[in-house]
Amino acid sequence: MALLWVEYIVVPAFYAFRKSRRVLRRRVKRPIMNLARIPARHPFAFGVGFTVVKTAAADMVVQSFVEGKALEAIDYRRTAIFSSFGLVYLGAWQYFLYNKIMPRLCPNAPAFISKSFREKLADGPGKRDLAKQLFLENGINNPVLYFPTFYTLKEMMESNDPDVTRAFPIGLAKYSDNFWEDFTSIMRVWMPVQLFNFSFSPMWFRVPLVAIVSFGFTCYVSVVRGKPAEEADQLVEAKDEDKTNRIETLGSMRQSLKKKAMM
Repeated sequence: MALLWVEYIVVPAFYAFRKSRRVLRRRVKRPIMNLARIPARHPFAFGVGFTVVKTAAADMVVQSFVEGKALEAIDYRRTAIFSSFGLVYLGAWQYFLYNKIMPRLCPNAPAFISKSFREKLADGPGKRDLAKQLFLENGINNPVLYFPTFYTLKEMMESNDPDVTRAFPIGLAKYSDNFWEDFTSIMRVWMPVQLFNFSFSPMWFRVPLVAIVSFGFTCYVSVVRGKPAEEADQLVEAKDEDKTNRIETLGSMRQSLKKKAMM
């Protein structure tokens, strides 16, 4: 009787369980694998969407946990500044730079990524292209494009003026005041990050990796550069009279630009 029970009940149930487990594993695994392939198949859309969400979240975290603001007191205009920055610069432009421009200027870069560490050390042309990419990113892209774009967007949002021609010179003047502090902070963070990124990351993963690391860097920028101009002016006036005069000059510049636009 026991043998019959094992033969007709236990054994079929065991095989049915194994079969159902394989079917369930295939049905669960397939959607997960499809999701995992999205970044490689659609690197532009994934990179832009990821950077927008990440940049907005970074500023929200700073306002909520660092500055101690309640949910109803959060400055959503300031968050919009960072979201726009994530869309235009961190997402769209960096994808174009890393995946279109750099492979053209540094043709050995894609092959260099796939090599082993020992092969990388012996690859002279690959190392030269690595140095070119680091210079393009940290010597040109970051100081020439990153902060001027950020300060211009910030000025446009704070002044409620969408005219780039008026916001750009004011933003550039503010950037010049903070140039060395901003530049050294970029070099400390992004030189080692991009050394790893350009040496080991697949081309499609370059923007997501930068987005992941830049979550913390965006929090830093949001803390030191994200306050509205009115709050920043009060802090500057209390600390440094010369910089107060600089802020007044910026205000005069803003007014003169508006008057010229109205003429």
